Amino acid sequence: MTKAEPAVAVALALPISLLAVFVYQVLKLVYTALVEKYDALLEEGRDRAALGITLGMTMFYGVPFAVLAFFGILFGTDVIRSLVESIPDTVMRGMTAVGGILPALGFAILLKALWNRNIAAFFFIGFAMAAYLQLPIMGIAIIAASVAVYLCFNEFNQLKANKHATTAASASVDDKDGFFND
Repeated sequence: MTKAEPAVAVALALPISLLAVFVYQVLKLVYTALVEKYDALLEEGRDRAALGITLGMTMFYGVPFAVLAFFGILFGTDVIRSLVESIPDTVMRGMTAVGGILPALGFAILLKALWNRNIAAFFFIGFAMAAYLQLPIMGIAIIAASVAVYLCFNEFNQLKANKHATTAASASVDDKDGFFND
């Protein structure tokens, strides 16, 4: 937009993105606080009010980022940099610590929801491939997707064969014999 060098874009992007991360953390804090209100509305049977909260949060979510980008470009990096530097050090350290923990927390929540003894081996195989074979994540994802597709097709064919065998076995049983054998 400014017809300037790419370095100018990088200079603008860094302070704007730092401020956007801070705004993102604050938004998530506010949205998490609204969960209790949302649950209370649902328990009271006020579904339309709960839907209003959901739609309001969804519609409002992008507004702070759009405003930040607009004013960041309008006023330049100096204003954004001064805003970022005005955030207290303790808040920035806290946000940095939380930002570092969030990926691990998200992964732990995902594992808790999906953990199963049947897939534990795949988890450790993927970890070993990344840690010891130095395979990139995309390579591991492609291998995992291939194995998943193979296992799905294998299970589908097995279910189809079992269904066919069950249908053939039930067709060969006489109605009277089937009544007494069940």
